Amino acid sequence: EYSSEHEQGLVYRQEPAADKKIKKGETVTLYVSRGTKIVKVDDVYGMTEAKALSILENINGFKCIIKEEESATVDKGLVIKTDPQRDSELAIGSTITVYISSGQPEIPVQVPNVIGLTADDAISDLEEAGIKVGTVPEANSFNKKGTVVYLTDEEGNKINANDTVNKGSALNIHVSRGFILAESVIVDLPKDFAEKSAYISIWQ
Repeated sequence: EYSSEHEQGLVYRQEPAADKKIKKGETVTLYVSRGTKIVKVDDVYGMTEAKALSILENINGFKCIIKEEESATVDKGLVIKTDPQRDSELAIGSTITVYISSGQPEIPVQVPNVIGLTADDAISDLEEAGIKVGTVPEANSFNKKGTVVYLTDEEGNKINANDTVNKGSALNIHVSRGFILAESVIVDLPKDFAEKSAYISIWQ
């Protein structure tokens, strides 16, 4: 049997126990240590914390310490690496440090001026600056249809050109839905309205 308390090849137990009287010719069973059981560290890279711990603790029999670390390549909440690393051979019960991604490091980038550009051109400029694009909703504006009117972050806060955001964050692009200027539209006006004609704008 495996034993973490006794070296390989040594007798660590016997039945019947020592000093017990038995009849001549009776069998005595000796238990010889196979030493500490060695287990390979499973590859849990890229797994969730819960799944990784289930494998390393419940299946491999290791003790785990969790540490968080920023990562530009591994999504938040997933395993970056272990220490000792995967495929290492360790004694069962050994302690392993599991590094979990806390997300990308916060790298400030400047928002380029994309006001007035088409959505496609704005997306290209933002992505080149390291900024992701969220939604592209339409907005009422006198600007040319399909051009960018303003930007907002994921919380809805307006973002201006040259503002600083974290690299990898997402911004929403609000584009103009355009308008039609009509000169000959008949509308009902109040009796006391002084003007004989009026111009109105109709949003598309």
